[in-house]
Formats: sequence, structure tokens, C-alpha cells
Amino acid sequence: MFAEYEALDIGCVLVSVMVQDAFRPVIAQAYAGLHGCWIGYSAPAQFSHGAPAGIISPGGRWLARCPANGQPLVIEIGITLVRGLAKLQDLKIPLP
Repeated sequence: MFAEYEALDIGCVLVSVMVQDAFRPVIAQAYAGLHGCWIGYSAPAQFSHGAPAGIISPGGRWLARCPANGQPLVIEIGITLVRGLAKLQDLKIPLP
């Protein structure tokens, strides 16, 4: 699956799950690290206690995560290249 994403020059993949278990976000981190792509990890707010949603860098590092409190939240990160280096700005937006 990720080989096809690479062939299509896809920069970010959304991994959306509907379960509460601790190994799904670890798998998403592995996808990011192995395939060098950005991963948006999405899970319902009620499952955030075990595996909160977030954004994973191509190196497999979590850049932003929703709190593990069962409340809905949208996370957006802005990436600006400065002299070839990525500068990140995290924006957390609570939902009504």
C-alpha cells in the first residue's frame, strides 16, 4: 500500500481507526518512519484515553497529539522551511 503512495508522490497519509488499543499508534509511527511520509493518526475522542489522535513526522516522531481526555479537538501544524530546515507551529483548535 505505501509503495503505491510513494509512486503517486503522496506526502501525507491519514490512518483512521475505530478501536481503542495502544498498538495502533505504534504501527502508525512505524509506517511514518519506514516510508518517510507524514501520518495523520485519527481516532474518535472517546478512544483518546488509550490512543489519542495526532500528527507523526516522516521520522516517526509525534509532533502534536490531542489530549487523552475524551474531548474532541482538531490539531493542525504549519510547516515552514527556513534555510532547508522545518520550523513547526502547532495549532490546537477545540471543537464546540
